Amino acid sequence: MKILDRYLYKELAKYSFALILVFSVLIISSQLVHLPDIFFHINAFEFLKALFLINLSYLKIQFLFAVGLAFLFLGLKLKENREIYAIYATGVSDKYLLKKLSLFSIGLVVIGGTLAFFLVPMANIQRAKFITDKVRNHFLDAIQPDNFVKIPGGNVIYVSEKKGNTFKNVFLYNQRKNQLITAKKAKLEKSVVKLYDGMVQVPTKDSFNILAFKEYIFKISVAYTKDFEFSSLPTEKLLKLAKSHIKKERLLAITTLANRLVYTISILFVGLIGFLMAIRLDKEKEFILGIFLASLVIYLALDHYLLKLAEKGKINPIIYIAGVLTYLTAVPIFLYKRR
Repeated sequence: MKILDRYLYKELAKYSFALILVFSVLIISSQLVHLPDIFFHINAFEFLKALFLINLSYLKIQFLFAVGLAFLFLGLKLKENREIYAIYATGVSDKYLLKKLSLFSIGLVVIGGTLAFFLVPMANIQRAKFITDKVRNHFLDAIQPDNFVKIPGGNVIYVSEKKGNTFKNVFLYNQRKNQLITAKKAKLEKSVVKLYDGMVQVPTKDSFNILAFKEYIFKISVAYTKDFEFSSLPTEKLLKLAKSHIKKERLLAITTLANRLVYTISILFVGLIGFLMAIRLDKEKEFILGIFLASLVIYLALDHYLLKLAEKGKINPIIYIAGVLTYLTAVPIFLYKRR
């Protein structure tokens, strides 16, 4: 039986790895188009870092679908090639197959738990910080000598010389306030421009006033901020908040931890659901694939609905966990008993 075990595990690993690669390409491609200017200006190392963080942020859902589809495709392959009947002919039962597949799933559960409790929350926070920083500062690279350049906040800037974030002979026009600022020197620090030795033209009803300055601070309004949700907080932080005296914080922390636990456990069941659907349903593979994806959508919808109720305090988090796990266990039991 060791030959059969190795065959099953090899096929599952192959399918899982290939599917994660496919999903990764799709996720990265869809996310890149949202911020083309940022990725055009950053260097190669930052570009690769951005791709890694983006992919890692979505790896939970990728991993869930990859595991389920890997087990489904394994079952379909065994049935289409009639290998499943040869396996049965050797005296191997469904119980044996499910036992071996469950052992493989336990290893996947460990990976899923690591993603849910540690890696993905860390990636979400780092990605939010990375994108916010690059969006707020990428216009620095766009400022070039002897060119009028639009920058955030309805501003136009012109400089005669540029060295890093320091400029000479600066012309800055604020379109919203109809305000013109000129300076001999300026320095850009994040969203603040410090100007030195210049003048500000302030419009009045009939004319304008000119104010001379030695140093003037001009804030650039950058509305973009990539926030991360409460659900992205590190597990250690959530464990501390679970003991908080503030009811709302405590409830959100507990439900977030419960959600990560449910996801981890779900990895054990989605694969078995996929495999049982493949060998139990006497339908075309396209139909089976559709049914399997529908079952995953139902799981995700049920998980989301019960989680929101738990977050609002309408149901106990234990009921949330029990409700989702009831569905995840009921489906494979039903399929196993189906003949």
